[in-house]
Amino acid sequence: MPKHTLAIRKYDTYGHEVILDGTNIANGIDGLTITMRAGQPSKVEVSMPIVDVTELQDPEPRILVTDATRAALLALGWTAPAEPGEKPTPTSFPDVKGHCPACGGTSLFLGEGGYPTCSRAECPEPDAASTLLERDARRQDADQAAAAAAGKEV
Repeated sequence: MPKHTLAIRKYDTYGHEVILDGTNIANGIDGLTITMRAGQPSKVEVSMPIVDVTELQDPEPRILVTDATRAALLALGWTAPAEPGEKPTPTSFPDVKGHCPACGGTSLFLGEGGYPTCSRAECPEPDAASTLLERDARRQDADQAAAAAAGKEV
């Protein structure tokens, strides 16, 4: 079983940060219990909110979770199952250099579909980097189309 680094810090008057291997997973969990016994490794249990569960009689039931819970699960090393007909998701997502445009964190990774995504649970817009890239690509396409219509070489 892999070892993880866990830190709990007071965030403000009413909240805490739960830092797992450098990622704050506090927004993705409902609770945390730590059990310590002499001569044994500490045991940490987290509970995570589930948004919806399809009928369990279904041959392939689906469990839906929030984006923050998904980020917490990824920080724990979980790999999302592939959708029917899709290739399996890689077991690790490559880091992306730079800062998240929404929260400023250096926590970008290459997510599903190749989109740069922020892994910080408290990030207000985890897909901000990919949104900016797509917006820039659309602007370049429009500029090229306008130049072509004007007869300029692109």
